[in-house]
Amino acid sequence: DNNLTSADGPVIVKDLFIDGNKDNNTGSAAGILLMTYQGKVEGCAIFKTTSHGIHFADQNKSGANVVGGQQENKAFTNRINQCNGSGIFTDDNAGSLTDLQVRGNVVGSCGGYGIITRAGSKVQSNHCYDLGLDGIAEQDGFDSLIEGNSIQDWGQDAATGTRCGISVFGQGASRPTLVSSNNLRLSTLIVGSTYYAFRATMAAGVTTATGKVTFSGNEARMNSNEYSLIATGSGSATISML
Repeated sequence: DNNLTSADGPVIVKDLFIDGNKDNNTGSAAGILLMTYQGKVEGCAIFKTTSHGIHFADQNKSGANVVGGQQENKAFTNRINQCNGSGIFTDDNAGSLTDLQVRGNVVGSCGGYGIITRAGSKVQSNHCYDLGLDGIAEQDGFDSLIEGNSIQDWGQDAATGTRCGISVFGQGASRPTLVSSNNLRLSTLIVGSTYYAFRATMAAGVTTATGKVTFSGNEARMNSNEYSLIATGSGSATISML
């Protein structure tokens, strides 16, 4: 029911094959959409959707926030390919979609991001390649871990811009974000785009006492004239490159 007003769950979706048939559909639909807490999508193959492959949402079809908390959802060992949107997308409008675990997924040839998660997430051992936008984007870097992922050829959208392998919005010195042991490879560039391995964006009011992002033990092999790190936003949190 995509007009629920309170979170449902737990829901388990496992071992499905979904073909969105985007070549013959003009609407916008995700392969799997969950408005739940402690839900899990595991072992599914999702292809050619007109929107995202897997979509964790906290707003219903009418645009009303789903209340009741939607923490601790999981996406494990799914195969997502050729979707118009992002591979795994987390749409957190009310601050309730937190503490996700995203592990062992393969996301390829999608028009948006590889994976977008939110505060408190653990994003580990995923393979993302040939993406329109950034590889992995942590939208609220609060007590989050991005570890052991492989990302290849992000920023392949013809609409040019700033494209990053891993992007983090960081806040909370007591619960900093760690980006560790990831492997990034960029071999194909779109003329007019600017490429970075990592991005840390700090919101207004975030200071060195209230925000920290650490990049540790990563390897990034770029093509030619690209950059390691871009720091954006008006905050002044601590960014460490180890």
